[in-house]
Amino acid sequence: MANAIDQLRWKGVPEDQLWESAAHLVGRATLKSGLNPNKVHDGGTGYAS
Repeated sequence: MANAIDQLRWKGVPEDQLWESAAHLVGRATLKSGLNPNKVHDGGTGYAS
């Protein structure tokens, strides 16, 4: 979560929206790939996010 917050801060997300934005990103990544960067889908043409 700290890495997501740092990245969002670097991208210019306002401080009062950092935690909610990071939670959303980490939650979506967890649902899509279980945070496994090597996971593939769509017959091997798509990779985890």
